[in-house]
Amino acid sequence: MLWSPLSVQEQARRAKDPYPITADIRTPTMAGGLFAINREWFIELGMYDDGQDIWGGENIDLSFRVWLCGGTQCCVPAARWPMSSDPNILTPLAAARSKISR
Repeated sequence: MLWSPLSVQEQARRAKDPYPITADIRTPTMAGGLFAINREWFIELGMYDDGQDIWGGENIDLSFRVWLCGGTQCCVPAARWPMSSDPNILTPLAAARSKISR
């Protein structure tokens, strides 16, 4: 993967963040299945396109819909996903599973 330098505007926006090293980075697109999105927003955008028969274009399709509907996408360099084997601790994954199963 080749990382390009951030634009001057993006560097200035991130510099205003209290923790600039971990500030989000706006991006025009994202990896196909590697993202987090509000469920209602995902449904409003039309979710994944059932008509796509070939793997690999869903990230571009969804990115355009987010942009056209006034949304933004960003990479979060310091994102962490806590896990726990304790069933009494509700991790983000357990929370997502409980919402999906309803």
